[in-house]
Amino acid sequence: SETMNVDEKFLIIRTQQEQQSNPYPVDVFTSCFYQYSEFAKDGKPAAPSPHPLRSIAKWKHGMIASRNLRPCIVVKRGEAATTSNDDPKTDQSYQYTVHVLNRPTLNEAERIPKGHVHFVTHVPRSAIVFSNKLYTSDQHLENAFRSEIGLGDLFPPQWKDLL
Repeated sequence: SETMNVDEKFLIIRTQQEQQSNPYPVDVFTSCFYQYSEFAKDGKPAAPSPHPLRSIAKWKHGMIASRNLRPCIVVKRGEAATTSNDDPKTDQSYQYTVHVLNRPTLNEAERIPKGHVHFVTHVPRSAIVFSNKLYTSDQHLENAFRSEIGLGDLFPPQWKDLL
């Protein structure tokens, strides 16, 4: 996932529908920076929802912090109001609508209530990253090269007879 986050061919995030025919690798998922407690505090959805267990909020700047990273599903991609093509790595010509999910370690204020579906609109590309699924990074490979690290004569002889 680290290489996908800097690779220009992944600059435009695929929607859930596009991934049906052109999926990302099975060990990768999309994550978004989003702070649900800000929405819950305001209590004002960006758009009315006809379904009581759904809510829609508009993404706000200032949410990009590691504590706000959570899994998300990109459901829609649209043109941004303003585009900047000066630097392709920070290209913000698209904004996304995402379905945000909970991650296991979120505190109660940040958890989306069970059974509730929460969408966020106007999410910039910079707020979406690729993440590894648990236990799929290289450190978890069964046949990875590992070598014992000997401590040699690091400890004085007086300490060695304590067993």
